[in-house]
Amino acid sequence: MPDVQRVVFRRLTIAAVIVGTTVAATALAAPNATAAPGARTATPCLVRAVLFNGAVTQRLALHGKVSCAQARRTYQRYLRDADSGACGSGRICQISQPGGWRCSALSAVESQMAHGLEAGCTRRGASFGVYPVRGKASDAV
Repeated sequence: MPDVQRVVFRRLTIAAVIVGTTVAATALAAPNATAAPGARTATPCLVRAVLFNGAVTQRLALHGKVSCAQARRTYQRYLRDADSGACGSGRICQISQPGGWRCSALSAVESQMAHGLEAGCTRRGASFGVYPVRGKASDAV
């Protein structure tokens, strides 16, 4: 039981860091977006993911030095690895990816506590969170 508690604590810590970074980035970006009339907003980083409930569109919230393309590749590789059994029989799973990324998905309860964050990946100097998007999966690039 202590091992499971340690893993849950680690996942909640990662989720808290990603949520905190998202909130901080949003707070910093919001005044700048309204300060310059006519300024373009960043293009959303969308990804098409095939999950247990079919193909869905998800939004990647990028933080630090990570491009949308890199985040998409990392997240899709994580989904492929998780689907291929890298997590074993357990539902709690953190998978290391190339480039120093550590990715994990949140449970439904954790996702609710993290304001919709479904998964996330982090490495030194960068991270991204995965959030649901209401719409067609074909909208994603």
